[in-house]
Amino acid sequence: MAFSTSAADALKFRFRKTGGAKMVMRIAVWRDPGTPQQERVRLLFVGSAPSKVETPAPLEALGAGKYQVVAVIMVEEAVSGTYDYEASLNGHVFAARSGDVNTSAGLDVEPFIHRENLTVT
Repeated sequence: MAFSTSAADALKFRFRKTGGAKMVMRIAVWRDPGTPQQERVRLLFVGSAPSKVETPAPLEALGAGKYQVVAVIMVEEAVSGTYDYEASLNGHVFAARSGDVNTSAGLDVEPFIHRENLTVT
């Protein structure tokens, strides 16, 4: 579901997780998605989230236009395979999932890709 924000609003990212699975992620904002001019303009988070809640310092606001928030999240078994996570930008949840990576066939690793369109006015 698409969402919008104001060009006056700083980007406030939040990631919440529970469970025993390890999560490694790369979450970014892209301008002009789906066009030859698409370009990554903000990197919201990279790495594993060591805390149950991650709230990095706000980033500079985006200029007016069309964007897409893209989250690539790898979940793998660690203490256990259970996981529950939620990522939001300026209060809008753009990625959420829960489950148990141990129930999947093959390797106990599952990749998830979340994409959400964002309009800045």
